[in-house]
Amino acid sequence: MEPTRRQFAHTEFLNYFLALAAVRAIVKGEIPKFVRRTIFSIDLLATFVTILEYRLAEQEFAVFIEKLGEAIDRGSSLDRTLPNLWAIAFAALSRAEGKALPAFCELGLAEVVVRGKLNPIKIERSRIELLDMRDADLSAVEWDDESRVGTAIANAATRVSTTFPEDVRYVELVTRDRKKTLSGQELWGWLRDHGRERATGIGAEGELDDVDPRWELIKRICYKMLHQYWLREGSDDAASQLLKDRLWPEVYEIMRDCKLVKEEPRTASGPKSAFYHVKKADKILARDRSDPDVDRLFRILASRR
Repeated sequence: MEPTRRQFAHTEFLNYFLALAAVRAIVKGEIPKFVRRTIFSIDLLATFVTILEYRLAEQEFAVFIEKLGEAIDRGSSLDRTLPNLWAIAFAALSRAEGKALPAFCELGLAEVVVRGKLNPIKIERSRIELLDMRDADLSAVEWDDESRVGTAIANAATRVSTTFPEDVRYVELVTRDRKKTLSGQELWGWLRDHGRERATGIGAEGELDDVDPRWELIKRICYKMLHQYWLREGSDDAASQLLKDRLWPEVYEIMRDCKLVKEEPRTASGPKSAFYHVKKADKILARDRSDPDVDRLFRILASRR
């Protein structure tokens, strides 16, 4: 299946119910037979990301992480159990802040999918043959010198860390209508521009470091916006929790002035709440300063350092 193409509907439904069944079984301390025997595809792993990010309540997710660690500790290396459980652990990284994750050490994985703003982890003495990091920010991921990535799939929203393996064979750069294979100097140039050489800022004029907490919050929100439309104030879902950040009022004011956020009072399963949608999230993450609204956002952020 081409990275830019959707699957048949029945395959997507199958992946959804398989992933949901696996997650629920792990919460109960069980390992389904298909987890022990099946080679997980990129599409199935992407479904795991969606379920772990949006389907589980916070308490259930915390239990899942605890039980996943226990399952990894007792998992067998004689079948597909451990590789699949580790791939699921990677799928949970955008939401696992503050959770006790197992050590990502001495792993050999065929396929891994990550999405969103990944929380800090260290990967040691490990190899990933195919890393799908579209719509993902890996700038907080530390790789040691012995870790390797064979091939990566990326897009304009992808960001890597300064320790990302530089000997990756090639990167499949995906856009909405095509893909391009990067290798050699072109690949290195892409890695450099997307964070490998240093944690890049957001523009040549009034450069803003990635460590700016307002920019960090904007990035986290924008990565969520790539896969859902609204953030609901007062909701307990993982994405809407970002609205409780102390910097959200300031960020909202800046983005409103740049015409990059829409607020609507709506009624949905409860009292009327404020719903927020961030516009042009893909262009913001791509640092696309050819867009006047995005350019204005970056200029305001840089001026308020």
